[in-house]
Amino acid sequence: EVFEMPENTPQEELLFEIKTRSIYYWNENKKIINEAELLYLPGPIQNRNKKLLEYCELRIKNCQLIYKSIEESTDDYSSKIDQTNDQIESIINELSIK
Repeated sequence: EVFEMPENTPQEELLFEIKTRSIYYWNENKKIINEAELLYLPGPIQNRNKKLLEYCELRIKNCQLIYKSIEESTDDYSSKIDQTNDQIESIINELSIK
């Protein structure tokens, strides 16, 4: 939802949305995946859940980098954001193949 906000959205509002919605819900997703680890699931599903957990962690990292970039009004994190986006895309591709 943060990425669908108008360009003229105040910085404080963007930061609030990233912290209270984006990062919060990615952490909630991690909790759900970790709870699934308690179930007896077939190996392929366990492996998929591990990839999903990695995906969530990368999304959180990406949100944190974007947060810092906005908070500090800098592009210094752009290469790290791009690198994280590439890792996210790689996991999406892996999960789509299976």
